[in-house]
Amino acid sequence: MICTCSKRLQADWKFCPECGREIVITADERLSSHGVQYWPEAFAPDAYKFGRAVADDSAFYQVFIRYILSLVADISQLVYFRAQIVHEASRVAGEKHDQPIGHILWCALSLCSDQYFAEKELIYDWKASEEEEIKSAWYELSLQHSLPSAVSCTHKIHLQE
Repeated sequence: MICTCSKRLQADWKFCPECGREIVITADERLSSHGVQYWPEAFAPDAYKFGRAVADDSAFYQVFIRYILSLVADISQLVYFRAQIVHEASRVAGEKHDQPIGHILWCALSLCSDQYFAEKELIYDWKASEEEEIKSAWYELSLQHSLPSAVSCTHKIHLQE
């Protein structure tokens, strides 16, 4: 059984200090998010460890939902809401993380996006192609405001080819 405890961030990658379960993160799990194709470095094992913990935090997911809902009313929230998301991700990741917050944040946002769109797919009975189209549009929109400019520019150039 895989550990899902809140203390897994403090683990040595073998056993959770809270429950004693083995901590295992497979490459398939790490690379299954749609966001990995936009910024693969954010899904490196150490960044993923923190990104997954942030995405699994219920308070962070609620901030993420508020972020999406605020975008419906005002697209400028892509910029203005970012501080709240960064603050919440930093709170969950803690002071001891050794990964760039951008990596942790993109990983967490990607994992939350995957969860959010999977939930909506079930509610609205989307076809897989519809979900992929909507998810791709979301990543393209959020990509411009979440990634460092160098990664964004590289990705934009790659898309134009």
